[in-house]
Amino acid sequence: MSCYHRLESYFPHEELKSKEQLQDLLQNQVIYKKFETEDALLLYGDFPSFLFVDYLLIDSRVRGKGIGGQVIEKLKQHEKPILLEVEPAQPDHPDTLSRIHFYKKHGFIPSEKVEYLYTGKNGKTVSLEIYYWSPRTLTPTQIWTYMAEVCEKIHGFHSLKHYGRHIRPENVLKLKSPVDR
Repeated sequence: MSCYHRLESYFPHEELKSKEQLQDLLQNQVIYKKFETEDALLLYGDFPSFLFVDYLLIDSRVRGKGIGGQVIEKLKQHEKPILLEVEPAQPDHPDTLSRIHFYKKHGFIPSEKVEYLYTGKNGKTVSLEIYYWSPRTLTPTQIWTYMAEVCEKIHGFHSLKHYGRHIRPENVLKLKSPVDR
């Protein structure tokens, strides 16, 4: 699977799904889509009510030339909320700052009331921030509900087979108090 090698070369190992789960998703999960060109790679979930960006990679030779923005604008044309996970900013890892800047520049905002923690393939707990863009206002409860569906249908897709454990929303997602529902 050529796209997996591209992902491995850019994303932190603990953020990557296994190669087998990714192949399984692409072959057997109808909502999981891939858009791939020489310049860009997008893996995403196309749910009835929202989109979830699992991975977005722009080739290093064309970064900063508007390709990523074009991909995001195409997604926005679906006229439904777009959710994604972003590593928290780490000054010693400039890519984390670049990703956050990119998404904010394109209108994404952090969901400060939804906490996402999961145990990676290496047994280490990883914290990711949820960012979203929406043509309408979303409540933290709606964001949590969308992310719960992502956990069930993408992150948890055949997770027992691929990781030896179930990935369930109640184990990785939390609503922080107080919450405006």
